[in-house]
Amino acid sequence: MSAEALENLRKEVEQAAEGLVFISESDSRVVFVAAPEARVEEVMPAAVVKWLSAQHDGRTDVLFQDEPLPRLAARAVEVKEADTFLHNREQILEPDEPESVEAARKWSLIREALEQNLQELRVIRFGEPHPRYDTVEGQVSIFVVGRTQDGALAGILTCAVET
Repeated sequence: MSAEALENLRKEVEQAAEGLVFISESDSRVVFVAAPEARVEEVMPAAVVKWLSAQHDGRTDVLFQDEPLPRLAARAVEVKEADTFLHNREQILEPDEPESVEAARKWSLIREALEQNLQELRVIRFGEPHPRYDTVEGQVSIFVVGRTQDGALAGILTCAVET
């Protein structure tokens, strides 16, 4: 993917994510992340830590409470299907509320942009290890990332608080 194509993806995702709120126990923004210099063969947690930590660690503009995000390298990790995650966001939960309809539309635009431009789209979640299950909880950093044909990483970052 050329630098121009990656920039177009960024603009498309940022436009769709404008005003979008990821709702959990603590709401957060949806932001675009990319590592054009990466050359990964497979989208794995280690690649996200290596190439995207600098765009995550200490960041204060994702959670609405302005809390800095912790170091990814110190967190437990879980990998999920991007298709299921994005499909769930596209559902209109309250058809009579314009905000719900608009949020679903924005998630559809984000999904379309990511799927058209990236391969191996995955959800990689970083948080505290759950005591009984092979999942993460607490303040969770959620990356929906994939790779370009030339191995660059790109996608979105948001957060959830799950207790």
